[in-house]
Amino acid sequence: MLFDGAGLGLFAVAGTRESLVAGLSPEMAIFMGVLTGIGDGILRDVVVNRTSTVLQADVYAVAALAAGVVVVIGYASVERFVEAQDSNGEQAHP
Repeated sequence: MLFDGAGLGLFAVAGTRESLVAGLSPEMAIFMGVLTGIGDGILRDVVVNRTSTVLQADVYAVAALAAGVVVVIGYASVERFVEAQDSNGEQAHP
């Protein structure tokens, strides 16, 4: 279960981040992150022919949703910081 949770978090964060980088809205980025996060678990469960964890526990999808929200908030914070640095005439990335 530990590796399942780690995979869920990793894929949810990666899916959300890539969606934001591609220019999707924050809501759609969270949605894509959740789909990416739970998609790997569903695919694994289908391959090994067992009932999916997403269908058995609500916490699984909620954890992916929380990961997506945290990434969107962090991404927005970093964007504002970079814009503030740029407006001050400083380089954000030395």
